[in-house]
Amino acid sequence: MKIETYAVSGKQSCTTCRSSSGATALILDRAVSKTLLESLIKTGQYAEVVHMTKAGILYVESKILTIHGAFGRTQLQVKCKFSIFNKEAECNAATDALLGILKAIE
Repeated sequence: MKIETYAVSGKQSCTTCRSSSGATALILDRAVSKTLLESLIKTGQYAEVVHMTKAGILYVESKILTIHGAFGRTQLQVKCKFSIFNKEAECNAATDALLGILKAIE
């Protein structure tokens, strides 16, 4: 899967962008689907928020990240659960790991 990453402010484009809030927008080359949701859950790192899935939104959480986006759209938002200033390295590593998982999905 090809992915473009943007800081949520939308002012920069790069492969590992982070905004000061720790949020990153991912633009995927395909629509967000339940198959993508299942792939994230199968890694064992992410837990589904079921009531959001029923509402048509992919929403998963790990110990460090929340990831959400509407089914049928090509954008996901990734945000750290804690202050970026305290654990920036952990947030960046978790986001990079997520990008690796997404890129491996065919």
